[in-house]
Amino acid sequence: MTSKVIPKPPADHWLFKNGKVFTANPAVYLAEKQLEFGEILELNLPLKAKRISLTNPDFIKYVLVTNNKNYIKDYPTRVLKLALGNGLLTSEGDFWRRQRRIAQPAFHKKKLALLAGTMTTLTARMLDNWENRRSDFDVSAEMMFLTSEIVAKTLFGADIENLEEIGAAIDESNRFLTHRFRSLIPIPLWVPTSRNRTFIKNHRQFVQRMQDLITERRQDLSDRNDLLTMLISMQDEVSGERMTNQQLIDECITLFAAGHETSANGLTWIFNLLSQHEDVRHKLQTEVETALNGRQPTPADLPSLPYTLQVIQESMRLYPPAWAIGREALADDEIGGYHIPKGSQLIMCTYAVHRNPRLWENPEKFDPERFTPEKQKDRHKYAYFPFGGGPRLCIGNGFALMEMQLVLAMITQRYQLALAPGHPVEPLPLITLKPKFGLNMHIRQRY
Repeated sequence: MTSKVIPKPPADHWLFKNGKVFTANPAVYLAEKQLEFGEILELNLPLKAKRISLTNPDFIKYVLVTNNKNYIKDYPTRVLKLALGNGLLTSEGDFWRRQRRIAQPAFHKKKLALLAGTMTTLTARMLDNWENRRSDFDVSAEMMFLTSEIVAKTLFGADIENLEEIGAAIDESNRFLTHRFRSLIPIPLWVPTSRNRTFIKNHRQFVQRMQDLITERRQDLSDRNDLLTMLISMQDEVSGERMTNQQLIDECITLFAAGHETSANGLTWIFNLLSQHEDVRHKLQTEVETALNGRQPTPADLPSLPYTLQVIQESMRLYPPAWAIGREALADDEIGGYHIPKGSQLIMCTYAVHRNPRLWENPEKFDPERFTPEKQKDRHKYAYFPFGGGPRLCIGNGFALMEMQLVLAMITQRYQLALAPGHPVEPLPLITLKPKFGLNMHIRQRY
């Protein structure tokens, strides 16, 4: 039986083909091209390996679940190893399965509930600091600092000095790695360019900081609920082994870097959308006031805040922090009647799928009602996958959703944020999806 031909757009340039327009904003490009060419598309890029975009949820389920063993993390993810090492996000095979087994108990719902107090305490401190705000400020920077504080305290059980410098270094690494995996010919790290030297310096300092924190914690494991203590103490239920020092470093780097960046961007996009939708904001405020009556939320309150969660889910539909998932085919395969050659790089763009008009009515509209239990029940599971899916579902999804729900409820209790007049808002798909120009807003105290 002859396979169907995968559509491929014509080239814009004889040498670069469609590379320039794609790299300018790949998330928007893939969202637009699915409307023109359909839900499977071969990108016309100046690369040897086939790059295939999938925006059909059945195809995505096949790659992430049904035949997931034939698909490993793709080239961009392997580039991330330069910064994250061989942690849960980048590792593969038996090593990844072992690491996941060891780490999974630390992310159990009951364990995460122990961390909620830290999240609300740090959020309350930030909100107190907002009391004297009289001018516009960048909410994205505020959320980035808050979530870095939260992940530092919940991961290490301690305040970390120079968090702003660490955050700036992580952002610089984000841009460095994005530039690297979009480059036609990446410059080897041993070449002493300014960009390479800065990345290496930042990375070495970050690794050393993680090493120091792990060493300190090994000396005192008594009666602590932070994630690092749990990771040190846990052992593989199959082999009985514990994580080595290098594995702990890699997992701490992954949890710190990925754990705060995604939540921060997710929260930032929420405030952008709320500032444009008075009806949603009013309904959110009413729910928070009714459920909490002015007190700080706890994990026990989260079931009483369903609309708060729906606002988060709908914002992550329109602006998923992890805007794409990549895989590489280990062997020839067939998806939906289309031949997938060995070595093909598959892109499953959450940003595009979440805006697919075949899957979502009026997809550009911000409508949290899409996520009522009734409407979710009949929706294809892979029409919405902000945390990935299958065995590689993000281990921190429960942590992130709890954190975002608590933070959003607390901010809603005390303040109303409005976008600064004339401030441009444009999604920038680096490793995560962030506002290109930040998000300048002004604040109005509610109580």
